[in-house]
Amino acid sequence: MLTINFTSVACNKATDEVIFGAVDGTIEILTKDRKWIHITDVRVAGFSNPTIYDFVIKENLAYIAGGWGLAVFDLKERVFLETIKKFGGFATNTRANKIDFIGDFIYVSSDLGVAKASVNSILADNNSWTNFEVTDGIPSNRINSLAKLNDTIFVATDMYLCYLDESTNKIKFHTNATYTINSLYIAQNKLYVSTQYNLISINPFEQLVWSNDFIQKTFIFNSHNNKELIISSIQNNCLGIFSNNEYNFISPNTPISNNIGDIKINSNGDLFFVNPRSSKSYGISSFIDGKWTAKKITNHHTFKLNLTNDNQILSSSWGNGLYVSKSTDTGFVYDNYNFSNSPFKGIAANPEY
Repeated sequence: MLTINFTSVACNKATDEVIFGAVDGTIEILTKDRKWIHITDVRVAGFSNPTIYDFVIKENLAYIAGGWGLAVFDLKERVFLETIKKFGGFATNTRANKIDFIGDFIYVSSDLGVAKASVNSILADNNSWTNFEVTDGIPSNRINSLAKLNDTIFVATDMYLCYLDESTNKIKFHTNATYTINSLYIAQNKLYVSTQYNLISINPFEQLVWSNDFIQKTFIFNSHNNKELIISSIQNNCLGIFSNNEYNFISPNTPISNNIGDIKINSNGDLFFVNPRSSKSYGISSFIDGKWTAKKITNHHTFKLNLTNDNQILSSSWGNGLYVSKSTDTGFVYDNYNFSNSPFKGIAANPEY
């Protein structure tokens, strides 16, 4: 791959390919025989914001929402067919966040509102687009998501659930969601609102689940037995499967973070690392006998590592002294040497630091 910083992904079921979009505009296609195809047209086009935010695959075409607008890509020939930089009266290169097809129309959720066009029109002609702009004093024009329930098209703008008024081409207020909305989905005749920290259903209004960790995105998945599952990507818990009114988490066995501060390997080939001071992950991670584990020592960052011949782990902290630890099945057994029990001296402004 040419990058690892991805912002969007889609599956082409017709060809068993997976398509990834990146912050820098790179498109990576993973074929069914595990080969990588690199598409760099957006990356080198010179857009001020080349990030790819969404894919929709329709009849062997990929519709791509990005920081410059919309593009249509032929997945078979691997060429771009159209680049749409202007949606009606919206400014040129308005950021497109999400694409939806409803009936014979394509809807683009953008930073200035919603743009709508017939799928049979020339999308590159800005006169093909109808604009919907925010009203009711809502402080943000950015539309993050869109979904249709019965005859109403709902849209999410930051913390506000709104709807499209087709008679006036306005986006009108419906409900305050308290937290920033990242996605809307329809299942079982209900509208699901996924925010930063909770999942809400509308019709009726009900908070379904609360998370202390950041919910990045939620989607509806139809399983092999045609059962609809609600799946969320959650920052430190990977995937959350919502069923029976609770989340069940699925995480692969990986390091706690890809942000590595210091790393050491002992004579047995066991690997240990700590995260840097700027990381939100505490403790020591290890890779032993093919398995990753992460164990927290205290609420203080460990900063540097060293290993002794008898498999003790020496780790320095930021302001809390030295730890001498041994790894066990349940965590670390450690001694902490600091200002109170050793010759270590704190700083003048804080003798305990």
